[in-house]
Amino acid sequence: MPIHHIHRRHCTDIQQRGGYLYVSVLLTSLAVSTMGLVALSASALRLRNAMDANDFAVAQVLAKSAVEYGIQQVHGDNSWRTTFVHDIESQPMTLGQGTIAWKLVDDDGNLADDDSDSVRVVGIGRVGTVTVAESVRLLASGEPLACLGSAFTCAGDINVKSAVQLMTNQQISSGGNISTGFLSSIQGNVEAAGTASGSIQGNIAQNVPARRMPGSSAFDYYLDNGTHIPLEAIPNVSGILLIDRQVLSPQVNPYGELNREGIYIINCAGQQICIKNSRILGTLVLLNPASNSALEGALRWDAAVANYPALLVQGSLQIKFVASALSESSLSTNFNPSSVPYGEQADSDLLGTYPSEINGLVYFSGQLDAPQDHIESPFRGVTVCQSINASSSARFNYRPLLFEFPAPGFSSGNPMVICPRSRRRETVANTMDPNAAL
Repeated sequence: MPIHHIHRRHCTDIQQRGGYLYVSVLLTSLAVSTMGLVALSASALRLRNAMDANDFAVAQVLAKSAVEYGIQQVHGDNSWRTTFVHDIESQPMTLGQGTIAWKLVDDDGNLADDDSDSVRVVGIGRVGTVTVAESVRLLASGEPLACLGSAFTCAGDINVKSAVQLMTNQQISSGGNISTGFLSSIQGNVEAAGTASGSIQGNIAQNVPARRMPGSSAFDYYLDNGTHIPLEAIPNVSGILLIDRQVLSPQVNPYGELNREGIYIINCAGQQICIKNSRILGTLVLLNPASNSALEGALRWDAAVANYPALLVQGSLQIKFVASALSESSLSTNFNPSSVPYGEQADSDLLGTYPSEINGLVYFSGQLDAPQDHIESPFRGVTVCQSINASSSARFNYRPLLFEFPAPGFSSGNPMVICPRSRRRETVANTMDPNAAL
């Protein structure tokens, strides 16, 4: 082959290889540049997230400060319910690196309609584009509600059906009229916002002011501080949630976690529940029970905290529990184990008996239903309901402690006090949580 042909091919190869080299170098440069841009972008993102996280931490501190400031405004103004308006945010104030604002939120949307209502103080902290809001609940702790001054108070009429006795060592009060049927009587004093007639063996007061009843906030403290018992933890017998032959207290909960104040919440979700032949030392909160739910058999029931409710019912409930003693031997159950002594007595035998009664504050937001069953159900303390079906006998003995030291949710007016365990995070407009991007 001629030499010049070899030289031409060699030159061509060099040129081709040179082109490939150039392209390779160019691509490498672009890759390096792209990697640099990606690195810079990632670095900027980390920087932005770090800055947002710092802003979030500062905004969180500001929100807590705003809550404290709002509480001070409530405490400093005895007319705060009319001074301020529900859910209206205050003007922002500069504090440190951001601003604070606060507002008051009433569950029923009206601060001024009921001075027994609780209220949430919502504090809002803002730093740059980050907003954090927190709140705590304030409870009325002024005068006790007047309903606590009677052994039994019904917001409406009390019509005692035939062959029924209502008994009290103090008085029975009605926000309407009181009457008794054939062979029925009320043994004790009565007072009525309307009239009182029939067989009444005690003093009669008519046309008196109706006693003040609990408002919509009666349950708030207990919902904030109670322990929920899941429905699936309670035996379901033929469609009835059944609590039978059990001990429930701050130290014993056969259905789950303990509560140091003995406050246990059961959201029945419209299902029927039956509580019978048991010892309860605590506050039981029943939400949305079926109307045929009932208390049955023998019950030894005391509030774990002396002035707290023993039973709160959001709805209606039948009372069919008996006055005869709760007997360990007949029920084959030890009701005073070492963890839950009765008085100061605890043992492991089955020889004990205990008086059957509910001892404490009892509140039904609906009807106290005493169906016709010829059973006398005994209460000691204060019992309050919106309405009553008095078709069976009941005894209401009074404990003045419950008026002298009203339970949370059963007072009205100032001062307002912080509800323990009520702090929570709130959502407000223009909220950005940088943790979502981390």
